[in-house]
Amino acid sequence: MKSSPWVIGLVALTMCLAGCDLYFSNLQIVNKADSRVVGLTISDGRKTWKLRDLDRGERVTFSGHLSGEGGPNISWTWRGKRFSEDGCYYTGGSPAKGTITIAGEKLRYRCQ
Repeated sequence: MKSSPWVIGLVALTMCLAGCDLYFSNLQIVNKADSRVVGLTISDGRKTWKLRDLDRGERVTFSGHLSGEGGPNISWTWRGKRFSEDGCYYTGGSPAKGTITIAGEKLRYRCQ
């Protein structure tokens, strides 16, 4: 039995997409530190997104596709020092969602 080229292409595309492990995530990041936070980034290990600087009380939304599994790494600079922590965990079929609060050198997060 001979398979048509379009069936083979469709199977290959399906296998490729299934292996991508991209999960759309929506995170609110809030600066509750007593001063400005700069150099805010989110990384999934493959890609790093640069977000805007946040004055005290400001927030920014990250909406994007995270790859792999685990928690995205969030990095920021506060009072001249660089900090980094993992955020909301995500896994197959379950994207990272929630609110991440920067409290100086620590993160507090509420994940959904």
